[in-house]
Amino acid sequence: MTGAARRMELPSASRAWCTLAHMDYEDAFPVQTGTVGDRTAEQWAPAVVEDAPAMLPGVLRWGWSSLGLKVGPTRSD
Repeated sequence: MTGAARRMELPSASRAWCTLAHMDYEDAFPVQTGTVGDRTAEQWAPAVVEDAPAMLPGVLRWGWSSLGLKVGPTRSD
């Protein structure tokens, strides 16, 4: 079934990416998706925002700014 998620144990390889001294909580949810085409993760990340409905990029920029993240122009590298 595409889009269904289930909880699973966090893979040890994923845990190894963490640079925090201590984690209070962790979880993992694999989700099966349909085909993703030939895009890489680096190509999908901006596409999710740039190809979203018109109001979503503004809402995301507001959220990121409220977290103290510096946000550049929407079409910047």
